[in-house]
Amino acid sequence: MDKKQAGIRRVFLDTDTLRQWDHHVTPRFPQAEKVEFHGLEPGSTGEWDAGGSGCFGTVINEDGLFRMRYYGLRIPEIYTEQFDLPLVCYAESEDGIHWRKPDLRITGQHR
Repeated sequence: MDKKQAGIRRVFLDTDTLRQWDHHVTPRFPQAEKVEFHGLEPGSTGEWDAGGSGCFGTVINEDGLFRMRYYGLRIPEIYTEQFDLPLVCYAESEDGIHWRKPDLRITGQHR
């Protein structure tokens, strides 16, 4: 620690046990860093996430590979089909930023 930092006073709060803020205290938390994902764009026509994809999912790191379950929206084939039902989709990545959507051949072959 250099001399400049030695004189700085800092207050540490355990925000997990804090029940309410005093109206004179303004919480200041660091701005979260935005990381751009690649590969989670909506799929092409006919794919399960062609209508849209969202990252309200779960990411698990298994054997050095990130595996994500996310939600996708498909494009209905006829106008009477309900279009806003979210589907659980799967993607995997080696670095957590660039994602690919492998065909697992579990379902959807004969829709």
